[in-house]
Amino acid sequence: MLSDAHIADPSQPNMLVTPPREPEHTTQDSFTGTTQESSTEAPQEPPTEVESQPVDTLEEEPEPDTPEEPVTSVLHPITPEQEPLNPDVSFRIKSFKAQFDEFEESFPQYGKVEPGRLYRIENAPVLAQLGNRESNSVLIICVFNDANSWGGNRTVTDFFHRIGSFDYPKEKISISMLTSSLDEFAKVRTHLKNYIQQYPRLSVIFRNDFVQNGLTRENRHDGARQADRRRMIARYRNYVLMSSLETWHQHVLWVDADVEIIPAHLLPKMAHSGLDILTPTCFTKYNGRWINYDQNGWVGQRVVRPAEESEEEYFRPGPLNVKLLNEVEDKSKPFTPMDSVGGTMLYVRAEVHRQGVMFPMHYVIGSEWGREGYDGIETEGLCYTAHFLGFKCWGMVNETIQHTAD
Repeated sequence: MLSDAHIADPSQPNMLVTPPREPEHTTQDSFTGTTQESSTEAPQEPPTEVESQPVDTLEEEPEPDTPEEPVTSVLHPITPEQEPLNPDVSFRIKSFKAQFDEFEESFPQYGKVEPGRLYRIENAPVLAQLGNRESNSVLIICVFNDANSWGGNRTVTDFFHRIGSFDYPKEKISISMLTSSLDEFAKVRTHLKNYIQQYPRLSVIFRNDFVQNGLTRENRHDGARQADRRRMIARYRNYVLMSSLETWHQHVLWVDADVEIIPAHLLPKMAHSGLDILTPTCFTKYNGRWINYDQNGWVGQRVVRPAEESEEEYFRPGPLNVKLLNEVEDKSKPFTPMDSVGGTMLYVRAEVHRQGVMFPMHYVIGSEWGREGYDGIETEGLCYTAHFLGFKCWGMVNETIQHTAD
């Protein structure tokens, strides 16, 4: 009979239940004659798990929320105001099939009542002639403001005479022009119809809505206005390039309206050089002596903006240790490396433009998220952008062009 000690007390549910012990047996070893004790115990059941008693713990108090600063744009506060596109002007295209193919487009401008305009005329037989597009086709681009841009008593007629004097097949030359004058747009359009028999494709664009921050003809040469002026020119350059460059153009030549003398051999020398970006020296007559007109072409180091310069102060970029193209001493080689180029006459291999090397609309040197840089805008930023892609700028030390004196 089991004693009460082996019975679980129902009033103590969490106590261990001890199983009863089986009786012991003895056996005699037949070899020694001694008695050995053996035990046969039933396998023990696992003990009932004791229910753990709750332990009082101190709850951790949540840390107070730290207010975060709101994320704000660094660009919006410094973005110049842009007038909206005119909602009353729609984009329209017209085409005419006659002796030559003609195309007209009108489009809305920013903050302008008058629409922008494009006129293009094509000589289909010349375009279709084998080799005219496939081999060394050139796009010549001219960006100008109005009738005064030609310089002196010159007109758009003088421009076409200059292009026509190039020792280069006319059937391989396309011309695209952009003006901010409706009167000049109409004049150029008339000339395009007169010259299309010699060329494969001619076009002119009217657009005058890229002026910002009160820039005028009277104040455009003020030092503090140079960023706005160069930004405007860069926008016009990029726009006409994107509107005119075709997949079959292999060379692009930029020519200013007021360049009056260009050697006939210069374009073919540029196109056949195999180089990426090229510019000649541009001279003009000033106070009876010849000077380098285009001082945006140089090699060397420029002044760096001081770190403590405030945003309100105007920093004028300038040379530190540079040489202009006409100052390069070694003229034994036809081409010399350049860090910056001007735009009076500028050759760019079309593939370079296609890969995104455009005219920067802002000062790229020293740029930060919340502040514009201080150097390298428009043509002066072209080489800086190009060199990241492996393209290089060169100056033609022995080649010169002439700018009007006005």
